[in-house]
Amino acid sequence: MQNNSACIIAFQINDENRKNILLNELKAYSNHYSILDNCWAIVSDKKPTDICNSLLKHLSANDKLFIIQSGLEASAAWVSAENAIKSEWLKENL
Repeated sequence: MQNNSACIIAFQINDENRKNILLNELKAYSNHYSILDNCWAIVSDKKPTDICNSLLKHLSANDKLFIIQSGLEASAAWVSAENAIKSEWLKENL
């Protein structure tokens, strides 16, 4: 298990009900903060891929989710980075 670190979670969810469910999931973390309407920060000992996998059940095929872990050992996970070129850029630069 890794140390607690902040993760930035950005999302685009087209259905208000699914968005509210996802927001409730984020609020369940004891340390969370709404940066923007669709961008939150949480503190967790989970890896971004684990957080992403736990939130996937609230997404449709048209929704988007991006998670990046801050700190010295940064890590990231995302769903639908628009296209392969953007996804490759993210892999190479994050």
